[in-house]
Amino acid sequence: MVMGGLGIRKAIVAVVFVLASLILASAGTAQQSTRTGTNRPNIVRPNIDRPNIERLIRQNHLDEAEQQLWVTLRAHPDEVWALDLLGTVRLQQKRNAEAQALFQRVYGMNPRDMPALRGLGEEARSAGRFDDAIGWYAKLLAIAPQDVPARKVLSMLQEKTGKYQESIATIKALPVAARTAPDLLPVLATDYLALHQEEKMKPLVTQVLRLGPAKSGITLDFVAVLIRNGYLEDADKILQIVRPARPSADYLHILARVREAQGKISDASGLLQQALQLEPKSFDLLFDCARFAAQHERWEEAVDLLQRANLVNPDRPDVLLKLTLALLKTRRRERAVAVAKRLYSTSPDDPDAQYIFAFALVENEQLEMAEPIALKAVQTRPADANTQLLMGIVQLGKGELEAARQSLDRSLAIDPNLQDVHYYSAVVSERTGNIDAALKELQPLVRNAPDHAGWQAELGVLELRTGNIEGARSALETAVKLQPEASQSHYQLGLVYSRLGLQDESQAEMAQFKKLRDAEDAMRRHEAGIRTP
Repeated sequence: MVMGGLGIRKAIVAVVFVLASLILASAGTAQQSTRTGTNRPNIVRPNIDRPNIERLIRQNHLDEAEQQLWVTLRAHPDEVWALDLLGTVRLQQKRNAEAQALFQRVYGMNPRDMPALRGLGEEARSAGRFDDAIGWYAKLLAIAPQDVPARKVLSMLQEKTGKYQESIATIKALPVAARTAPDLLPVLATDYLALHQEEKMKPLVTQVLRLGPAKSGITLDFVAVLIRNGYLEDADKILQIVRPARPSADYLHILARVREAQGKISDASGLLQQALQLEPKSFDLLFDCARFAAQHERWEEAVDLLQRANLVNPDRPDVLLKLTLALLKTRRRERAVAVAKRLYSTSPDDPDAQYIFAFALVENEQLEMAEPIALKAVQTRPADANTQLLMGIVQLGKGELEAARQSLDRSLAIDPNLQDVHYYSAVVSERTGNIDAALKELQPLVRNAPDHAGWQAELGVLELRTGNIEGARSALETAVKLQPEASQSHYQLGLVYSRLGLQDESQAEMAQFKKLRDAEDAMRRHEAGIRTP
């Protein structure tokens, strides 16, 4: 390596310093030997066993490996192999930012350092930045084109990002023996099916059926590819052929996905519960069970499962996003805001994080706080109809009716079929005193979606204002039946019954309104950490 003048001077000084130290140490040792008759040196240099550290990392003894690495790094902060290994430790500890910084430091010192390139690729891959990961692995293969593990990972990344033809080409560049490696079977299956080359699937199925129990994970991954592409009968047949005497959680999970796709929801639910009993701390299983519960309107269960998933793998954006929605569905608005805020703090530039945080604040009636976040979301995604709608809702809540109308009109221009925009447009018309326009916009919505509780409730309020008491009664009774936990619907229905002279019914609705409102207030106080007297 060629060094500049300054580097040479530093090297000379370092050599002189080391030589002087050795001379002084030798002199001291000689004097001591004369006095004691021993040859023991005064200075003992640490004996770092690099292969031992690598073994500790492979065995997941990360704390012990880190302690030994720091012995080297304290003495030699730029020791490349130690920085690489510490980056590997940080990756296994899921401390991605630190791992990335360590590998970047090495890459800055030596752009051809293969462990650093691999580490940067793996950090990007684990963080879901697949295009970045592809770039790092491409650089690694440019230096070491015969690196089989790197080429296999690259083909998997290309498959994940929809680069199916490139994935196949990367696999074909492998040595012949490596092309048929079991872990590439799911990759090739995805590639072939995406490219409509179904005729190439039969040899892959034959290989999968030859895999033993030790490769069961690969078999299940292959079946998952079939499920995603709609080959349910083939997936079911393979699962029955390879069914073990004692099915694992992974096996039950993938079988549940087949049953769900077949429409056998009860069977799928039972299989998921069995799988969770076997692996109660499996992140993938908890996350998918939460999806299943939410899809079937079991929101309390979804909240519990997502909270457990968050404990296993904290602060993943996809978990925090879905947990916020589930908490809103169960009317835990304060908690939803707290989760959405954590998501936003970790991903402030993510438009989904911006949207869900502003949405949670709106649901919790914190409009002043929601406005700057909603505005940021609009600036990030100006062509998104839902984001424009959210901005309109914020402005409507603040009484800025003209601004709300403009935001809603922009949303409709982007997506004229977004039904919620018509609903809020009707609300703006009502607030500006144009009840006829509000009814004209709302009535078609209710006709097309009679099971929408919110729309029925708003229609009831409008009918009540126009004096159509029977129309108001019909709409509000429907709203209460569809969403009995909505306190305002009971209040409005109580008003309707009072106008009709049905005092007992009116009092019952008002009592139910008070009960629900008290419960909402109690939940808010509980979530805010205030004890009820």
